[in-house]
Amino acid sequence: MLHQAYAPEVSRGSADGSSESGRRARASGSRQGRRVQVEKPVGQWGSACGNLAELLGRAVEGRTLMKLYPIVLAAGFSSRFGSNKLLHPVEGLPMYRHIVDVLLDICSEDGGIAAPVVVTQYREIVSELEGKPLSVVWNSDSREGISSSVKAGLREVLKRNKGDGEEWGCCFFVADQPYLLRDTVRRFFRKFPLCGKGIGCLGYGSARGNPAAFRASYVPELMELEGDGGGKQVIRRHPEDLWCMEASEKWELQDIDRT
Repeated sequence: MLHQAYAPEVSRGSADGSSESGRRARASGSRQGRRVQVEKPVGQWGSACGNLAELLGRAVEGRTLMKLYPIVLAAGFSSRFGSNKLLHPVEGLPMYRHIVDVLLDICSEDGGIAAPVVVTQYREIVSELEGKPLSVVWNSDSREGISSSVKAGLREVLKRNKGDGEEWGCCFFVADQPYLLRDTVRRFFRKFPLCGKGIGCLGYGSARGNPAAFRASYVPELMELEGDGGGKQVIRRHPEDLWCMEASEKWELQDIDRT
């Protein structure tokens, strides 16, 4: 386990410089009886946002209105790609690095966003992220499916969270979605705490995708996941508690499955 400042912390989970313009050029292009809410923030959700004075104070400080822990799922097998797609170069960087770099930029600006947690089974990723201000969690159980990475990431978050009463949540990103824009991620982080729902995701039209965010109250349910369904299983059970933010561009939701 590495403990140096700004070095990735590698733990064993038993349960389991691309620019915005470059991406645009590349693509060219309360739970009962409620429907999915699409980008219509409604203010407080129970005690989630605290009192108005606290919210305004945090907004002035330039931080997200609840503590959010980003978790990057980077332990997949790339079975349809033919090789390890997460290491495949996209615009001069390994595919997985695009979202990692976006999150590092945002958390350096916003004290409400925790340092990213990257869950992987690849030594190359561990090595390449050494010295970055994030945590790397080793998933030796990736063959059990996405749920093993979800739970490994959450264990790291639960170790970090001090339980000081601050409202918090987790936000899952996939490592094969390299065209997700920094501004979209920043907007998602800022709007989710105000949405009035317990679950949030990014969408475009009728499509729903990643990232997917969950308030802390959903962590026990996420920790019970099995197999390869991931957080989608929880979202399907609670459609009345889902808020969806529209992406700026359709291609932001594109994940890369084939060469």
